[in-house]
Amino acid sequence: MKDRVRSYLVFATRGYKIVMLIVLPIFLLAVDFIAAVVFRGSAMPAYIMLLIMAEVMSDNWYLGGIQEKNSQKIDYLKTSARGRQIMKSALIMDLVRRLVFLVVIAGVSWLFTIIFTAGEGVRAKPGLWEVLLVALLVYTLSLLGIFLCRFFSYLWVNLLAAYVGAIVGVVIFLIAAGGFLPVLLMDAVLGILGAGLSVLAVKTAMLKVEGSYYDK
Repeated sequence: MKDRVRSYLVFATRGYKIVMLIVLPIFLLAVDFIAAVVFRGSAMPAYIMLLIMAEVMSDNWYLGGIQEKNSQKIDYLKTSARGRQIMKSALIMDLVRRLVFLVVIAGVSWLFTIIFTAGEGVRAKPGLWEVLLVALLVYTLSLLGIFLCRFFSYLWVNLLAAYVGAIVGVVIFLIAAGGFLPVLLMDAVLGILGAGLSVLAVKTAMLKVEGSYYDK
């Protein structure tokens, strides 16, 4: 496990670590705490947008462009006999980090809402299945955006994908939370899509890595 974590951190700049692993979680939890305490509601729609945008945009500085045809970003891996394994471990830990991060953020947000709006009859209170929906929704849409953006090294592509993903995410959440779509069904669908995209993302990136050894 330590080797996998180290592999993940190999590609992460200091700025990426500070923003994505420290600043963003604290900011999101602070926003939801304020929403629960001051406004007696949940900020889930807001941080669905923020999380999707942050995840998709930040990947441009992490593994952005590694699936691009003429990418030279991973050429230095050829100098190590463990290059392939380092990349595979980094890709897997990146997915694990995203999922754990999202589940924790959504779970703590749910606790804030339940604790600080207790007895006030707030309609916006999410249930556990809605919390899972948020985590899976952000994970799946951000991963889809990231997967597509890794074929390009342009920041504007990540920006476009981030905006589209954020809008789609909020719309889906509001439709499901409003009772127009069964939340359990959406959880199942997003879980399957997320798992499939996870496998596809790792396999596609590793094919690029393997091909780079033969100048493909």
